[in-house]
Amino acid sequence: MMIVETIEDANADVAASLESGQFDARDDYHVSYTPGYLDAKARAVAEKRADEHVEDFLQLVAESAARVANGESDGELIPTSVSILVFGSERAEQEKPLSKRKPRKAKKPAKKRRS
Repeated sequence: MMIVETIEDANADVAASLESGQFDARDDYHVSYTPGYLDAKARAVAEKRADEHVEDFLQLVAESAARVANGESDGELIPTSVSILVFGSERAEQEKPLSKRKPRKAKKPAKKRRS
């Protein structure tokens, strides 16, 4: 099943990245999880925006590769994965209306001071 394989791939990448320290080696990572309720119109918009985000990410990958090939990159290439899930949520169903709940985001470590 493609859904299961995709989630397993993402989970394996997250686990390996956390174990190696790569996941949060930089301060500019993003982690969030937000269950909630959408009507059919909003759900369609959420799915469309997820698709657009993936397309935008792939465009950024191509643009980065082109800059490197042309010697126009500012140097560092940052290994990056993006994972987006828009799915029917059992947790949202169990917890009932969370319309006022704020998204859960991972706390980022305090920035290291340079001496």
